[in-house]
Amino acid sequence: MVASTTDSTLSRLWMEKYSNQVATSQQGLCWILEDGQRSAKIDGRTCIPVGRYRVRPTRNSKFYEQYQKDPSLKLKYVLTLEEVPGFSLIRVHPGVKIGDTRGCPLPGLATDMDTDSNFTVARSREALKRIHRHLDAFFDEKGMDFTIPVWWEVVRVPLIGFANNK
Repeated sequence: MVASTTDSTLSRLWMEKYSNQVATSQQGLCWILEDGQRSAKIDGRTCIPVGRYRVRPTRNSKFYEQYQKDPSLKLKYVLTLEEVPGFSLIRVHPGVKIGDTRGCPLPGLATDMDTDSNFTVARSREALKRIHRHLDAFFDEKGMDFTIPVWWEVVRVPLIGFANNK
């Protein structure tokens, strides 16, 4: 499900478990805040396109350095979405508002709207830790990869749309 304004997109991150290539269960993990949906990409201001993208762990990121300095957020890796058409260095990282996205998805456990009528997320670090708790069991630290394929699938099923009246 997706709700959007001109400059912000709010969706839900679901974890699906599979058996014999059939989804056997689904669990909502958190909200995801992204930039607005646009017909032409504007760097750092456009959400990633609909599609299915491989997720890989990395430590080659300024976010990983920040994670190591923050005692409340010592994560083992940064989640990176690979081969997103027209995008590079897509990292799932904490943030609150559209200005924090840098073109990347921001997780949150709660949502709101700011004074510019854009969506925001709250408790982003908690949401990121929740995602990692689900993936850590499949993280091979020596090989710096997951032991199973991990995918980030973007599906835009409209829930509601808002027009910014500025």
